Amino acid sequence: MHIGMSLSEVSWVLSGGQTCSWVSSFTFGRVSDLLIHHNFSSKLNTRRLMHLVGMIMVVASLCCIVLAGCHKWVVSTLLVLVMIGVSSTLSSFTLSPMDLAPNYAGTMSGLLGIGNISGFVAPIVTAEMVTKTGDWATSLLLTSGLYLLTGIIYMATVTTQVQDWNYYEDIDYSVINEHF
Repeated sequence: MHIGMSLSEVSWVLSGGQTCSWVSSFTFGRVSDLLIHHNFSSKLNTRRLMHLVGMIMVVASLCCIVLAGCHKWVVSTLLVLVMIGVSSTLSSFTLSPMDLAPNYAGTMSGLLGIGNISGFVAPIVTAEMVTKTGDWATSLLLTSGLYLLTGIIYMATVTTQVQDWNYYEDIDYSVINEHF
């Protein structure tokens, strides 16, 4: 698929998409807080809702990009919608460490970085797929399918209950001070 955009046009689309994503991350976060604090929805159902909204936006937009063909402004708009959808999913799963174990939220948030492996694997897989097929459709549909699958798994398994291992006994500093 070649949509005929200049580098300048691409830069404006991506800049606009990132700006929309940035603004929408605050919006989704605020809506999430309002739903919880005004008792419209439980914390668990709010996390699921935000993830569902984002997942639908991402999956539908990626599938529509395949159908849009070479209409550059349609594809550009759909890419911006993908970026906005991702910000909605971020307002759900990135909060899980604080929900599960507030005492270990920093460590657990760091472990979420393991998911960044896809950041260097995805371009390699995409390059192979595009080289072999000569088309982006397979890559976009694979991405859409993986996003859908992982989103369903997340929504089915997410919990907001603080885990027992979050709590620890207070350290008896008198024992430590005796040895030093």
